[in-house]
Amino acid sequence: PAFARDLSGRSVPPRTSAEGVFVVDGSFVHNVGELHMNITNWGLIGSQPPDRRPWSDAPSAQWPGGSGVEYLYAAGLWVGAVREGIPLVSTGQFQVELLPTDDVLDTIYRSQRGAPGGDRYPEGDGDDDGDGAVDEDPLNGRDDDDDGLVDEDFAALGDQYFRLTMRDDLPLGRELNPDHDPLHIAVVQESFQWENDLVNDFVGFTLTITNVGRSDLEEVYLGFFADGDVGPRGRAEMNSDDMPAFFRGSVDAPDGSRVPLSLGCIYDCDGDEGLSPGWFGVAFLDHPTDPTGETAPKAVGITGFQQFSGTLPFDRGGDPTNDSERYELLSRAEIDPCPEDCEKADDYRVLLSTGPFSRLEAGASLRIHVAMVVGAGLEGLERNAAAAARVYYGAWFD
Repeated sequence: PAFARDLSGRSVPPRTSAEGVFVVDGSFVHNVGELHMNITNWGLIGSQPPDRRPWSDAPSAQWPGGSGVEYLYAAGLWVGAVREGIPLVSTGQFQVELLPTDDVLDTIYRSQRGAPGGDRYPEGDGDDDGDGAVDEDPLNGRDDDDDGLVDEDFAALGDQYFRLTMRDDLPLGRELNPDHDPLHIAVVQESFQWENDLVNDFVGFTLTITNVGRSDLEEVYLGFFADGDVGPRGRAEMNSDDMPAFFRGSVDAPDGSRVPLSLGCIYDCDGDEGLSPGWFGVAFLDHPTDPTGETAPKAVGITGFQQFSGTLPFDRGGDPTNDSERYELLSRAEIDPCPEDCEKADDYRVLLSTGPFSRLEAGASLRIHVAMVVGAGLEGLERNAAAAARVYYGAWFD
């Protein structure tokens, strides 16, 4: 009982506002590093500046932190699969189809390394409650291991750690999107950041997708969508002069090792007269693989990169408008050519995808590790993405 009392109050208290468990006030921002980024529990990563919404004053992907220069309008997870012969896609953005339940516990939880209950090897043995199990009670406000304690043994990553859960099959989701046919998935999103100068230009994500329905999902693709509007807040038409880019190759990490990377990128074509020198990128750091290619991609990385414009219809390279078009983009194993002429600058979005994963059985899960990174020019982006990869790879202990 004394241990339980000591742990009480560590987690974020349930919200009881008019929005229920929805976090819409921009109160969860990764800001211990140089890349400041808003996190919600309803699919949106970023804050959609300069919209007049309750969350839009929060940093979206502001770099360096406090500069007022943004590199992202909105981003979110896409999951596509064939269920009973029909291709379906559930998205975090722009369609809001991943939502928290109406349980007051389904908010966002925050922690950091060294927090009570968040022990993680090698800073400790990972068994916070001494029951012989490690990290068996994830940070979610619940007693997952039925021992009478709540969130007493989890793994806290980084100097700032957020955790949340969403689903695509809730009644509210169907009200918001009447044409949406859910995959019946639950998504646990964990995000983390470090304040060390060598590794503070990115936010890392671990996304665990679980099939909570009764039907198996086939030909599954995981994607990350990003609309990267680049420029100082308040600058007119900051979203109309951006360019997409794709990079694949090996990069020198800060420790001197060579790191293989594939990156989907967005940058401002003229750099806003030096005000917006950064490149924004998304990298896939890990996901299931199969050397034969039969059940999963042969290697970690981006298998498809699509860039499209918000000013064009889908058949001419614009936004998809239904699940069939979204699944077509997710499953397209191609790298779109990217323009280099500033006369072709536009309001671009990018979609990175990997797959197919041949089957996600009922009750089974897929996990993908992603980094969202900013750096000065392509060279700086590569360097910071390599640092993110090295942090993910971690250190090995016997």
